Amino acid sequence: MPRLGRTARRGLRRPPILLNDAGVRITEATADVELRGVMPMEPTPETQSLHPSRDGVDDDELLLVQVTRFKCGSYVMGYTLHHLVTDGHAIATSMIAFGHAT
Repeated sequence: MPRLGRTARRGLRRPPILLNDAGVRITEATADVELRGVMPMEPTPETQSLHPSRDGVDDDELLLVQVTRFKCGSYVMGYTLHHLVTDGHAIATSMIAFGHAT
């Protein structure tokens, strides 16, 4: 699975992926509010913080995941994904399948 590696060389138009089992960066966060208190979510700086930021992250990381748990027990899962390993349709399909499984 290519998401378990890193890009091998920088500066190339299509860098190869090194399958080194480096894994996926997963961040856990909490929000001291109930999810219904912030729904429907409009694009704001607060809602943007529900997905992991690439700030301070090595450029070679391919997938970042953040799980934010709310006071009511609900959670939001956000992804930041390098387009090198998949396209929007594929990640959307994966997210829908994950939602059905939980």
